[in-house]
Amino acid sequence: MSDESTDGMVRRLVAVVAPAPPDETVALTPESRLVADLGYHSLALLELGCAVEELFQIDPTIAQQAGEVERLAEITELLDRAVAQGQARLPSAQEVETFLENYRADVDA
Repeated sequence: MSDESTDGMVRRLVAVVAPAPPDETVALTPESRLVADLGYHSLALLELGCAVEELFQIDPTIAQQAGEVERLAEITELLDRAVAQGQARLPSAQEVETFLENYRADVDA
C-alpha cells in the first residue's frame, strides 16, 4: 500500500508524460483536461495508458481507458475503482519515484 494518494500519483504521472511539461503557472487539478489544458495528443494519450498499465499493474484493457478520458479526476476514479476491485495494485511511493525517474531518463535518452 502506498502513502501517496492515487490523485497525487496521477498528477505526477500526467505531468511527466505530458508532451510539454506544464509550467509552474499551470495547476494540475482534478478538473485539468488532458488535451485542452495540458496539450496531450493521441500518441501522448497512448503513452499515458501504457504508463498507467505498467505502474499500477493493471489489465491492458482497463489501462487503455486511461488514454480515453478527458480529465485527471477520471483517471483517478478509474484507478481507484480498479484497485478496489482487485484489478490493479496501488504502487508504493518508492515505486512511483523509480518509475518516474526511469521514464524521464528514457525520454531524455
